[in-house]
Amino acid sequence: RTEKGMLSMELRTVSHEIRNPVNAIHCQHNVMQKLIGRLEDLLQTASRPDFSLERFLVRLERISRQFGECLHINISSEKIITILVEDFLDLSMI
Repeated sequence: RTEKGMLSMELRTVSHEIRNPVNAIHCQHNVMQKLIGRLEDLLQTASRPDFSLERFLVRLERISRQFGECLHINISSEKIITILVEDFLDLSMI
């Protein structure tokens, strides 16, 4: 294979490897926006006459857990992207 062909193959691989974590971050961003909406709805239930603290806390814990899962995925994806970009930059100096 030629150097140009090898470089083209490497670029396709790097592009694919970066695209996956970027898509994960994007998807989790959308999920987090929905969770914020659910949290806002939940907070409004506190002013209702049929308010139940127990139900409120259960729902709040569920939202909090899901939000934490999203953050974990985002942090992992960001680390992967950082490593890939650093490796790519290191390779480009060769």
